[in-house]
Amino acid sequence: MLSVNDSLGHPGSRAPDAYRRPVRRRRRETVRMQAAELFEQEIKPTEVAPRLRVSVKSVHQWHQL
Repeated sequence: MLSVNDSLGHPGSRAPDAYRRPVRRRRRETVRMQAAELFEQEIKPTEVAPRLRVSVKSVHQWHQL
């Protein structure tokens, strides 16, 4: 039987990656949708990033989509 650490490859992890991925994906999608709403209000990507606690680079990438 594999331990949690062996199955993850990350010492100290609580849940296998397969369980965390959907949660992370939903969180990212929620943040992208919030960014889209701010873009509609003509808020600059450099202002959106700190509001959503993400990198300016990520916001610029979303803004280009």
